[in-house]
Amino acid sequence: MDDWLATVERIQLTQKKHLAVIATLPCGTCTMGSPTAKDCGYYGKVGCKHQDEIERLREEDEKIRWRERNLLVAGLDRSMIKDPNVQMVVRGQLENRLAIRAVGKALCSPSLRFLVLGGPHRTGKTMALFYACATRTSTTYIRSQQLSRIEQDHDRWTSTQILVVNELGRENLGNGFTASNLDELMAEREYGNKLTIFATNLPMRKVNPHDTSPSLADRYGDLFASRIAPPIGAYVICNDGRGEA
Repeated sequence: MDDWLATVERIQLTQKKHLAVIATLPCGTCTMGSPTAKDCGYYGKVGCKHQDEIERLREEDEKIRWRERNLLVAGLDRSMIKDPNVQMVVRGQLENRLAIRAVGKALCSPSLRFLVLGGPHRTGKTMALFYACATRTSTTYIRSQQLSRIEQDHDRWTSTQILVVNELGRENLGNGFTASNLDELMAEREYGNKLTIFATNLPMRKVNPHDTSPSLADRYGDLFASRIAPPIGAYVICNDGRGEA
């Protein structure tokens, strides 16, 4: 106990000395990162006028490293993480787009199990998936083409707290993967109270019965479509990238 008190007293004495010295320094001309700051032996210590800003930058750097680690664990490689667009996710510089807000609400929802981000290209769907991976520690990112490995990766895909699947509808049904495989995966995740987020260019159902392009209901069946319906599911059309989620 005496040793601990002595250590505290030494720290307090050192801080008082720093404050006394800093009070004599010409800090009025010192700016963050300037040569004056770099040459100052008290830069960033107790009493330095930049201390709060330095601490804020340290916390921001730690948050960036944490998000990058989350993306690596989710399955993105380092070269992808260094992409300028992905770095916008890592640094919290994304535009306030509908896809991002929809994912943000899904991550906070205790009851939502399935979220589908639909709509055309370049509406922020993929970045929203990366946002989910970066801001949560138990996330797995896959492209729909990887669903053909469902037998090998089944346990990992069912156990991860959040599974995000990009480009749903572009996988090759029949190449080791069927709609029933997807239904089984979704059922296990639903009963395990885990969130699954899809991104796709396909509509939920055809608006025009004469339309020859497929819908999610056509491709995966009505059971898939029913899982995406409220209260456990949601399909968000990210047509212009903005609006209410």
